[in-house]
Amino acid sequence: MRRILFVVLMLLPVLAHAQGEDVSLINPDAVADYGDYATLVLWDAAKATDATAANLIYVAEGICTSGTPATDVFILSNAWVTDATRYVKIWTNPDSTYRHDGTYPAGNVYRREANSGIQLRNYRVSYLYVIGIAFKMRDADFSDCVQIALDGGVPDGANYIEECIFDGNDADLSNGNNATIRLQEFGHALTVTNTIIYDTDTAFLNADGAFTTYNCTAQNCDLGYNAVSLIRNCIAQDCTDGYFGGGGGATSNNCSDIVADAPGANPQTGEVLFADEGANDFHLGDGDTVARGNGFDLSGIFTIDIDGDTRDAWDIGADEFVAAAAGLGQFIIIGN
Repeated sequence: MRRILFVVLMLLPVLAHAQGEDVSLINPDAVADYGDYATLVLWDAAKATDATAANLIYVAEGICTSGTPATDVFILSNAWVTDATRYVKIWTNPDSTYRHDGTYPAGNVYRREANSGIQLRNYRVSYLYVIGIAFKMRDADFSDCVQIALDGGVPDGANYIEECIFDGNDADLSNGNNATIRLQEFGHALTVTNTIIYDTDTAFLNADGAFTTYNCTAQNCDLGYNAVSLIRNCIAQDCTDGYFGGGGGATSNNCSDIVADAPGANPQTGEVLFADEGANDFHLGDGDTVARGNGFDLSGIFTIDIDGDTRDAWDIGADEFVAAAAGLGQFIIIGN
């Protein structure tokens, strides 16, 4: 018993110094009902600070108690100072009912639907995570939806977008200048993982930086992946041009419905069978043979898909196919 107590006491100082979080609930519905701030703009105005000095991760967690989407155009404040372990995170909790299910949501699910302008713009935050957010462009003639355009004086860092979904709302597919996700600064890195973008102009655009996409899906876009630096396990379907430039380094295991379009090693060509493409459900269908099982194992980087399901077969695209659970038969016991 004394030895066990000694080990526990030795561990206490380590546990006490674990990285802390400052968590705020963002509720577009009445904050008086539940939550801390009605918009990200108000949260940012109240919380923006030097996270390294505070030794905290600052978290804005989206919730939605009465079905109202967020409509604020949000630009992160210049006051943020971050590093790799003390950063800004904007997300929905995967253990809550406020996160999307891999399709664009309605009802009491947190989602962002600004009428115009860039919905989320980052000029100053070196380390930013955006996780599990659903975005919709209400104005079909939008500019960008999410723009990472860090100023030259900002220390090099890394931004991450994960498990997000973007409904382009049939944006002008012939413009070529608008991007759903744009990286616009040399020297900075953006990694997008397990994300779906559809019905838009350009899905992923690298204007000047180190842009990586892992297991993403672009459907019905003018350009799917435009000058993206590293592309692995990604889908482009029903696009004018699925992959335009980029795709260097270890790019591999991508698929397109256009011949000789998918870049890198082990390309796949063909029509991906989605669960319900007409209803914008881009989970993989049961009979698909193009994307299922044809991805590269990236478990050294991440292990889940857009729904939080564990990746084992390593399918291409944002979704890892999960077979429906078999129904239980009925058992009738006769006698003793």
